[in-house]
Amino acid sequence: MQIKSLENLKDKKVLKAIEQEVADLDNYGRSAGDISGKLETLHSLKKLFGREKDIKGISADLGNKYWNLKLKLSIYLMDLLSAEEILELFEDNLLDIIKIDPDYQETLRAFLVTMHHTESDKFLESVKTALEGSRQEIGDYILLGTKKSKVKGYIKNWIKDYKNYLGAGWHFKMDISKYLFKSENAKRLSADEKNILKEVFYFYERIKLKHDEPYALNALPMSAYGIEVVGEAGSIKAKFKPKGAEEIPEEELPQEPAAAAGKEEEVTGEAGVVSEEALQQLAAKPEAAKTAGQAFEDKLKGRMKPPAEEAAPVKPKAVSFTLESIDSMKKITPDIFRKISGDPSHAAEKIKSEAARLTQKSPLEARNLKDNWQMSELYQLYLDIAREGLNSGMPVDKVIDARTKMGKPNLTKAEFEAVVEISKVL
Repeated sequence: MQIKSLENLKDKKVLKAIEQEVADLDNYGRSAGDISGKLETLHSLKKLFGREKDIKGISADLGNKYWNLKLKLSIYLMDLLSAEEILELFEDNLLDIIKIDPDYQETLRAFLVTMHHTESDKFLESVKTALEGSRQEIGDYILLGTKKSKVKGYIKNWIKDYKNYLGAGWHFKMDISKYLFKSENAKRLSADEKNILKEVFYFYERIKLKHDEPYALNALPMSAYGIEVVGEAGSIKAKFKPKGAEEIPEEELPQEPAAAAGKEEEVTGEAGVVSEEALQQLAAKPEAAKTAGQAFEDKLKGRMKPPAEEAAPVKPKAVSFTLESIDSMKKITPDIFRKISGDPSHAAEKIKSEAARLTQKSPLEARNLKDNWQMSELYQLYLDIAREGLNSGMPVDKVIDARTKMGKPNLTKAEFEAVVEISKVL
């Protein structure tokens, strides 16, 4: 919804419509179909609040209602904001974020996934600094320092006391509990205040970590290292055990129709495996990467006429896919991705399986694997589409339609979603 002036805010229908948008997010979460409308509402409110410094002058009650609605929209749509807006949100509204959206850390992860790991580390360091300067209050006061000076219960003062009590380094949930129930300052808090402060400290501990450390917000999942967590993540009692890479049995993969009349297109290096050499050939000849499924669809639509005497169709085998090395990840193009399988979800599963196999052999190479994946032409195209959607406020399917009309390099919606699934693992 577009709101152009203060007069619009006085309209009860406008207030009710925005309240309904927020209620939808409260009750049902986000859906791709209506994100653009909610973003437009948020941007309109931000511009209006920026222009009219005395916006609450409409009436204290009405001004507060719109202010709170804007805050809720910002929290739910956090990953679609700019880095500066997110930093401001955490510095000024962390307690509201915790109360409004229990999944806020996952929303922040969705923002981090679009960044290179060095940039995401720098960004989280900025969030940490924002918390260490936050003046949001928990409780009445804190006795801080060697002289036990009485100061306000700002988040920044709680963090100072917490660090003084537990010392430097990373602390487990057990350490946080020890502080909450044994420190003199925390003893004065109510049970609800302690629970909120516990969440503040747990979030603070996660953003202190770098991308290559377990439990960091921008860390690789444990499965990428070939291990899984047994017990509660973040607990000192948590244990780790090896986890084998899960291959998809070839017989479970859907059979693809023949690429041409009774003739299977040659795409493999040896024994049906897509080798390094084959990847290079496919990259050099994109026209050869047209999927069998597309060719079959062309026949159905009459764009290709079968020969007068067509040979009996040969039942094709599912293409096996193997990455010879971690460096092979950066050579995956959209055409190669489509050649792996006509079904994007199965092509994604094959790539994830190969990634797990490679990192199981060498867990320390997991970060290198992610870097190579993010350099690939397939990932870069996905990123272009995602950024175009964020900048324009349009949902992904609309962006894809617009790019198709303009003749730009593109992915289908199913391919876009498949790349998202690969990126979650990597």
